[in-house]
Amino acid sequence: MEGTRATHSRLRGILVFGCAVMLVAPLGGAGPAVAAVEAAKPAPAVTVMPGNRQAALSWTAIKGAKKYRVEVSTSRKFPKKGTSARVTKATTAVVTKLADKKNYFVRVTPQGAGRVSKTSKVVPVTHSPALQHSAVQLIGLGGERMRLQWNRLKAVSSITVQVGATSDLVDKPTKEPKISFSVPVKDLTARFVDFTIPAAVVPVIGSASGNWIFARLTVVNAKSSNTVKLSGMAKPLPPGPGASVRFATYNVKSIPSSQNMPGNTWEDRRERVVNAIAYSEADIVAVQEATTYRATPNYPRHFEELARYLGRVGYELAYPFEAIGSAADQDINYSCQLFFRTKTIERLAGGPESTRDKRPAGSVWPAKNDRQFAWGKFRVASSGAEFYAASLHLQTGNSAADNLTRDYQIGIINSFMSGMAGTKPVVVMGDFNSNPLGVGAKSQQSMLVSWGWASAAATTNAKVLWASTNTQGTGDNGFPTVPFKPVAGQGSRIDGIFTRNIAGSKAFEVQVVLNADGTFDRTYQGSDHNLLKADLPIR
Repeated sequence: MEGTRATHSRLRGILVFGCAVMLVAPLGGAGPAVAAVEAAKPAPAVTVMPGNRQAALSWTAIKGAKKYRVEVSTSRKFPKKGTSARVTKATTAVVTKLADKKNYFVRVTPQGAGRVSKTSKVVPVTHSPALQHSAVQLIGLGGERMRLQWNRLKAVSSITVQVGATSDLVDKPTKEPKISFSVPVKDLTARFVDFTIPAAVVPVIGSASGNWIFARLTVVNAKSSNTVKLSGMAKPLPPGPGASVRFATYNVKSIPSSQNMPGNTWEDRRERVVNAIAYSEADIVAVQEATTYRATPNYPRHFEELARYLGRVGYELAYPFEAIGSAADQDINYSCQLFFRTKTIERLAGGPESTRDKRPAGSVWPAKNDRQFAWGKFRVASSGAEFYAASLHLQTGNSAADNLTRDYQIGIINSFMSGMAGTKPVVVMGDFNSNPLGVGAKSQQSMLVSWGWASAAATTNAKVLWASTNTQGTGDNGFPTVPFKPVAGQGSRIDGIFTRNIAGSKAFEVQVVLNADGTFDRTYQGSDHNLLKADLPIR
């Protein structure tokens, strides 16, 4: 068979008809003959894909052609008897009711651009699709456009594509949350199909989400089928110019939650927490669960002790201790803190802020806790560029009140930080207590994306080999010997780093330091969460 495949951009419909005795009327129907012009045009290049008692045809469009006459015959000479013909405006057709063990020939003649015919080679009828897994790719084309491409197939009668936010959702598209959709493949001779991520799921798996996309390609011919599942990412915005500033977020686990864990109490972990932060070499560090709790009555408050330990490796709290006030010793509300690296960053302003006090007028706060967030305004010492950052820890729990509280909190933080930063770069990071892959567009991370923020994980240089938490096991209290490895590309789960007014992300990583045998290096295992870090261009 000669010629090249016709791309989807040239498709205008599909013609389906049968051979031998029975013909199935084509879409668009037959029309009156169109007079040919004198100047002959190049013959269309025809591609044939055999299938189960059928063959899919496609051909290159001919400039000036109004219609195409498609003939199918058991003879290369195309005699009147034994030849079926139909006229179509499309550049594809499906020939049905082919007999087993017979050879067929096809030719396509443009009408309205001079009579030019091309006879195809023999169309074999086979029953085993040949699909090489390594040749299947899911590629981001830019924005929300994607391409699923595969190697040349030997035979096929149908191709189906299902896309979703997780491997499980492409198998069970009706499962909640419904972050799954099908992609029609109309041209069986093609080697790819392009599609656009639907607007409803763009905040979850779009180019700014930082989450991967899973696809299932199923090829069927007779009773034989082959299915391939793979993942890819929508092409993120490339990083722009500006000084590279490293941001990190780390839930360091509160003192009360670990005081009955021998080997992992705060006294056991504080040096490990500092080691992990120092290892990250971050310029701005957001921490969560560094509360006002005291390990003993004579100890400083948790966040104060952490600040003093971090001071030994060059970090400083973005506001004075007094900004926290005289909060109760076990007040979980004051658990978000923000630190900066003194040799690279200059502090301009900052402090803790209540979310409950900023709730919508007349509304009732749904939860018992306030959950303050911490913010700061900074300057890059080397360039003078100014930016804003915030550390957050949203309400935990799965009740309706908890979900509503998280909605209030993220809305308040979005308004506060966006309003204060204006057009300057701003980064919000922390523990969202919400999983986009579990609740879809209702997650607070997806809400941020829908409001114009972008995940720092939306980069071609993302290293997400591990989950952001290590609480998936049992009996280890979140401190396993080996880190939990998520399905490839499933993101960082409940923790995240999100940006606004920043052109792309240079790098993103879930930081896990391992020994040679793949076990945690306990020197840096400071919490049941793993530290996340991102390099962002600030200008």
